[in-house]
Amino acid sequence: FIPDMAQNRQNRGVVVAVGPGRRNKKAKLRPMDVQMGDQIIYAEYAGTAIEVLGKEVLILREDEVIAIVNK
Repeated sequence: FIPDMAQNRQNRGVVVAVGPGRRNKKAKLRPMDVQMGDQIIYAEYAGTAIEVLGKEVLILREDEVIAIVNK
């Protein structure tokens, strides 16, 4: 299911790196739902754009991902 807001302007990307996850309130590590190679749709103004080795990449938090298109 892709929400209406994602259908207007699709911001798609491929996950090239994933961190270890996030700690919950009990300090337990919660693994990431997205994996390297996943195609995703992300929010329009999400993330921070930086340049790495001459390529522009976008750093996102997992909660800025709207949908995983395929796994």
